[in-house]
Amino acid sequence: MMTRNSLRQLWRIPIKTALFFLLLTFSTMMVCIGGNLWSICAQNMERFEDIFSTIGTVEQMPEKIEQKKVWSAETKDYMYGNRKVYGESVPLSVLDFPDAGYLSGPEHRAFYNAYVPELKIIDDTAGRSNYIVAEASPVEDCIPDGPVKMEVKNVLFSYYPLNTQYFYYCDHNNEHPEKMFADQTYIMDLGESAPHNWQMDNTSPHEYVPLQGPASSQAAADGTRLPTALPGNPVEVIGTDFYAAGYDQMWQALAREREMMFHTIPVTATENIGLMMPFYAGDAYVADGNEFTKEDYDNGNKVCLISWKFARRNQLSVGDKLPLSLRLANYAQSANVGWWGGYGPLNTAGENYFPFEESDYIIQGIYQLSPGASKDRSYRLQENEVIIPRASIKNSDANHIAVHGPMKGYTTSFQIPNGSIDRYLEEWAKQGIDNLEFHFYDKGYSYLESGLKNMKKMAYILLLAGIITALLIVIFFSNMFITRQKKRTAIERSLGAGRKQCIYSLLIGIVLIAGLGSIAGSAAGYFLTGKVAEGMGNIVHYDTTYSNGLLGIKTSQEGEDVSIDTTAVSMAVTVLAGSGVLLLTIGISLAGIHRNLKNEPLILLSSKDE
Repeated sequence: MMTRNSLRQLWRIPIKTALFFLLLTFSTMMVCIGGNLWSICAQNMERFEDIFSTIGTVEQMPEKIEQKKVWSAETKDYMYGNRKVYGESVPLSVLDFPDAGYLSGPEHRAFYNAYVPELKIIDDTAGRSNYIVAEASPVEDCIPDGPVKMEVKNVLFSYYPLNTQYFYYCDHNNEHPEKMFADQTYIMDLGESAPHNWQMDNTSPHEYVPLQGPASSQAAADGTRLPTALPGNPVEVIGTDFYAAGYDQMWQALAREREMMFHTIPVTATENIGLMMPFYAGDAYVADGNEFTKEDYDNGNKVCLISWKFARRNQLSVGDKLPLSLRLANYAQSANVGWWGGYGPLNTAGENYFPFEESDYIIQGIYQLSPGASKDRSYRLQENEVIIPRASIKNSDANHIAVHGPMKGYTTSFQIPNGSIDRYLEEWAKQGIDNLEFHFYDKGYSYLESGLKNMKKMAYILLLAGIITALLIVIFFSNMFITRQKKRTAIERSLGAGRKQCIYSLLIGIVLIAGLGSIAGSAAGYFLTGKVAEGMGNIVHYDTTYSNGLLGIKTSQEGEDVSIDTTAVSMAVTVLAGSGVLLLTIGISLAGIHRNLKNEPLILLSSKDE
């Protein structure tokens, strides 16, 4: 009876009842869409934290750019280029400032020379230019501004056996080479070059050009260049003081160094391979085995990653031992750039660097390079490069730094939390150092985050607007359907209805309409959330870099697209939104009913409808 009376009362005011249903449906839909957009943002942010990482690279700015000119004996003219001139190296410690928030690093990576004479570093079918350290005399007095014929007297080192007593020498990049005499013997550090006129025929033999000679660029741990008395001349006359001055020992050491270089591989030490751009960018990936674990980095476990080519040449597999004997450190270049030179090969005393760390490493993973890897050779991995945890090196390399240089993007990097680039730069600006340049890479996280922030802002607006709208609608119609029904309540009570029956009579109708409106609004919100998210206009798909960096970034070796998932609509949030609006309606309605029931029926009958 009470249910029928409650529904009959609503049926008598169909326009108001329909309006209440539609408005409550709309407000519930807004609450549902707002809640689901917020849920989508939270789910995507959690997903992106597993997919994305943000690293920064650091490069010291040069003090000036100088024009560089190199003489060519072939064209009889200079070749011009530019050369960066750096001042005193900025120490890595300047990056250790408060509130930097590093997750990894910062690190200034070195690569080490590891002598492995028992292993192959090139394929059997591969060839290479010959390097020789030899004593020779010109067949006649000459000026070596073009190929001159030299007679070999003694070979200290030659990668390929010299099958002839003669070779051709040219001081190719010296505009005014000194005259050479047939009655003198010269000791020479030479590398094989192309034919002088670049014509590959029998009339144009390959020429040998000067390299470096006994030289040292050894540095202290703080990067300071150590003084040395080494002459650093690639060609020396063997005179009366040659042996007395001990030059012969320096040249013997140089010959040994040239020989060892053909049996040496680069070993790069890092505290996180994600700080190395080839791995971060997806140009390199572990195809067999596993990457290093946190325990490997923290405990300095003797594990390593090797390249697929190196593994194939030497029939190495995951789990095999790789003996590494680390001799010298290069803090100025990446392995791919500095492998064949750019630094003095001997220490300041003119001696070979002896091993400072000798250990057996377990091969934990074998990496491959992705097609289309970066064309910037500074950032590429050398084909025999071995990667080890930095903490696995137990002994100091302080007396074995062959060369040190300013921080470069391919040697210095760090990881910070996603979305914290602006905060990091604000903190860095407080340090007052202006000769370091940062490049940040986040695989497009900043663009996706911007889209999510816009979506979250819209979610808050819809959610707040929906709640306020629902509250106003319920208050208004509760007043219309309940508070203004005082006489109805008084009559029902006068006819013998109890308090519970009166509550039921007033409540059942409005709860029924509110329930239908909440269900309809929740259903509409559930199906419309994805379309609202897609139509917001700020959904930015995966981008290559945060800044104008040097490298394209892939999220994996497949390079799949990553974007905001707008389909992750939550049924739980939908039910919660509809239930919340319904409970709000019940609560406000009960409050109005309670006010009506506080007064006696005669008082209610004598009062005017408000």
